[in-house]
Amino acid sequence: MFSKNTCIAVMMAALVAFTAGCDSKIGEAPPETKAHEFGGATCLTDTSSAMRDFIAGEAKDGDINALWSCLGGAVQSFQRYVRGSDKSRYTSQELATFIEKNFMDQTKAPHISKELQLEFMKLKQLFLGGNVEFLTQKELTRLQEVFALLNGITLRMNPYMKIMVLKWSVSETNQVQKDMQFFEDANKELQNSAKALAGHIEKNGQAYNMSDFVTFLNELSLALDDDWSGVEVVRTYMPVVKKVKKALAGGNENAIAPNEWRRFSLLGARGYIQYLRYYYFIEQVPETDTGYRLTYLARTLEDVLSVFQDLVAEKPEGVVSREEVNELLITFSKVWPDFKISQKMILESMKVKQLIFGGSMDSFTTNDFKTARMKVNKLKTVVERFLPFYPIYSRDWDPQMYSPDEAQKYFADAQAVLENSGKELGSLVEGPYDLNDLIVLLREYEKLYPPKPKDGEKESVLLSDELQKLMPLIVDAKNMVFGGNDSSLSKKIWSPLMALGARVYMSSLYHHYFVAGKPLDEAQTLSAVSIFSNQSLNLARDILVKKASHQLSIKEIMQIANRLNQAGYLPEKTKMDSLKTLIDLAVNNVLVSPEDRLSNYVPNAITMHSLELLREEVQIWIDTEIFFSKLTRKFNKNEGLRPRDFAAAIEKGRTSLDSSAALREGLKELGFAVNTPTPMTIDNKGRLIISRELAQVYDRSSMAQLNLNRMLARVMMRSFAGNLSRIKAYAGVTLEEVNAVFKTVKPFFVDLAMLEPENDTFGDARFRDANIFMGHSDGNKYASFTELTDLVGMLWSGVTVNTMLTETLPKECQFEEWVKNKKTGQSKLEKMVKVDCAANAYRFSLMDSMTATPAFRSYLKSASKELTLEFINNMFKSSGYIPNKSRTTKLADLGQVPHAIQYVEILFARFDMDNDGYLTRYEASKAFDLFADLLKEYAGDQVAPKDLESVFMFLLRYGKAPTTFKEKATWFLRWKGKPHNWEVAADRGQLARILGYIADMSNASTAATVPELTEQDLAH
Repeated sequence: MFSKNTCIAVMMAALVAFTAGCDSKIGEAPPETKAHEFGGATCLTDTSSAMRDFIAGEAKDGDINALWSCLGGAVQSFQRYVRGSDKSRYTSQELATFIEKNFMDQTKAPHISKELQLEFMKLKQLFLGGNVEFLTQKELTRLQEVFALLNGITLRMNPYMKIMVLKWSVSETNQVQKDMQFFEDANKELQNSAKALAGHIEKNGQAYNMSDFVTFLNELSLALDDDWSGVEVVRTYMPVVKKVKKALAGGNENAIAPNEWRRFSLLGARGYIQYLRYYYFIEQVPETDTGYRLTYLARTLEDVLSVFQDLVAEKPEGVVSREEVNELLITFSKVWPDFKISQKMILESMKVKQLIFGGSMDSFTTNDFKTARMKVNKLKTVVERFLPFYPIYSRDWDPQMYSPDEAQKYFADAQAVLENSGKELGSLVEGPYDLNDLIVLLREYEKLYPPKPKDGEKESVLLSDELQKLMPLIVDAKNMVFGGNDSSLSKKIWSPLMALGARVYMSSLYHHYFVAGKPLDEAQTLSAVSIFSNQSLNLARDILVKKASHQLSIKEIMQIANRLNQAGYLPEKTKMDSLKTLIDLAVNNVLVSPEDRLSNYVPNAITMHSLELLREEVQIWIDTEIFFSKLTRKFNKNEGLRPRDFAAAIEKGRTSLDSSAALREGLKELGFAVNTPTPMTIDNKGRLIISRELAQVYDRSSMAQLNLNRMLARVMMRSFAGNLSRIKAYAGVTLEEVNAVFKTVKPFFVDLAMLEPENDTFGDARFRDANIFMGHSDGNKYASFTELTDLVGMLWSGVTVNTMLTETLPKECQFEEWVKNKKTGQSKLEKMVKVDCAANAYRFSLMDSMTATPAFRSYLKSASKELTLEFINNMFKSSGYIPNKSRTTKLADLGQVPHAIQYVEILFARFDMDNDGYLTRYEASKAFDLFADLLKEYAGDQVAPKDLESVFMFLLRYGKAPTTFKEKATWFLRWKGKPHNWEVAADRGQLARILGYIADMSNASTAATVPELTEQDLAH
């Protein structure tokens, strides 16, 4: 509600001319003045109600007319009945005394100060002209013109006052268009009123110091004995108003010159309209009316830019300089302490301005704002297409709300829109931008607004530091794809760059929505994986297309790798030379077809052909996985197909006309793999099930693992086999080829501490494993495709079991020790184990970790403690432990124990026909072919090929080969050529002894410690 004092304040502001004062010096005693009584303004008592209704937007036109008529009549009465010391004019003190006597509460001893009188006279001068010494009769007459002007303005503004005082609201959607038009009418009227008022003031040719307005409000507040909070608000924001005025209207920042009133008033009116437009049509519009919000946001931006353009055009200097921007923003920071700015931040922001608006980074010109206005509608069009898919882009979308096909189509539409939007946004960029400037901008921002550390972090991770580390990689990648040799992004590459960025982002979103966290055993997820892989490869292909050479050379790959290493994204121990050998192998072997590779084609680069070859291999894997998913879609968990039924299903799929070429290829290879007496099925922990007793089935996880094994075996064979016929026949690789690959990759794995430098037999060992201890092993000179497939599965399983054994190894069995490498001479802190402690622990942990091999667990249960420890110690030796006085070894030396146990179990599963836990002469003879070449290699010319089988049987009988004179004599007299004497019954313990014996004989320090068989031993 309006108090009497408020009413007086409004009336005094409106009647500025006849509430003005003289030019008395501050502090001087006023001249003696007669108190004039005035009783001719009784209608003034109703003005407070009319003014209140006007401001509330509820006034009637008649009441507004009556208000100004009353004020006009009061002025006429004043002129008629009130006389000053000079009949042609009034001093400020005379007017002050008049107001004090007639309009102010006499009980409070009212007083209008000299300061307030002076400020009134300055306002009088603005509206009526003249000077600040007197208010003349002529000026009072002119006050009627002012009232008429204000009457017209208030009448025209009256329909829109609810909008102006934030008491209006936008109607329902079907009325929004009318509301928009109504708001724009209010906009026009406010600007017209501002022009009219400014035009009247300009005619008087008076300037006005803006600080005087603060003084006026403060003194008026004191005179009315009313504490106005608004006074302090105006005082606080006045420095900002001054800087805005100077920057956009020009001239003296402290004063409004006569010729600046129109610009200044329009600045205020149009600025306030932008706030109202935001308030009503952006902030207050429901989310469902996003289209209207966008329309008005664009309208607001365009209008703001139009304001700036118009004001700068009329500004004498014609530009807003960087210095003016600097002064303005520094003033902002003083008014709003949370807003921080610096010279460097302004400079970097002006570089961004130059990128978006064009022009110079030293100023804003009318052309800059014109350019920006032209872009608003284009930007609006882009955003209109963008908005319907915003939930997808912001990761708030739920594909489950749609059918699978609908979700894929909707996402594809979103992808197309974002890519096109990227192209269009890139076309709006005006000039080049140096990527290094982005780091400077971010660093300055983080300096002004330090990020808070995340939970659990002592210090926050600065984005500028991360970007600084990656910037050399980003610049290199930019130059590789788009050309150039610097960090600048030229205007011509912005559009393709942003389109490319959109594709990369959408690929990550596709993975997020359709692949990540989804079960890979479902056909729907696998179809999504297929789409994702093809999209990724298409993206890589299109990047190569953009490159002038259409390929990514090894030199460029190494350049990227070096940048990643410098940024700390590669393992600390990575050496670039050894990594390069691995990359060479991948680029020139894995990603080259066998036909090209064997024709001596060495691309030394990732080419289009490389990507297509990779696509083929991935598609074979995916199509096979989809086939398995459909095959098992009605199965319960852990339900599967018996090996025979699984083989039949594979063959049916392979020969089906509906199967893709990729699927037929995968099923053909799987057909080879499942044809084995020892199925490659796994349990729910990924351990290979090796048993003749259990009824094994290929469940969904076993099928997936077998497909993975197949894929890796296929890649190894096609990438490294030296004969095309062997590749086509799936005959596999030779020992020499395996060792050549191992020699190439060894340095890399040594760098990562995954292999010991002195380990030169890894290739030999894995080749022998594949050739002897697999379900498909045939003991020949090749590691065939099926043997490699089995080996991969065996290795996966062994690693799983070893992880379980390591995790359960008691702490008291472990310690750390500096170990000097005999080959390199370097010492390294190694995890060590006490062998006897570990052996005792394995007695129990093997029972839990080897549940997938029930026959082996039965052996452990039946064996005595001594036999069990002997078995484990022999397995330790076969794994890598070399017996020593301290009875300690590196933990890594025990890593092959599960693999060795699995190899023993495979032999029993293949050849222990009666499942009694022993390999008899008859059963062992069937296994002899696997070991024949190995025995021949070790025996050399000492044993004729026809006698190797007797040596094999001797080995199984006594756990060692005949090496001493007595052992050789016994073999020659009782075993050579006498199969009827071959009494063999080798259990698991005996096979472990043989493995331990081979390990001992392979090392010079332990070969001499192998005990000689006694006569008693040989007699049995």
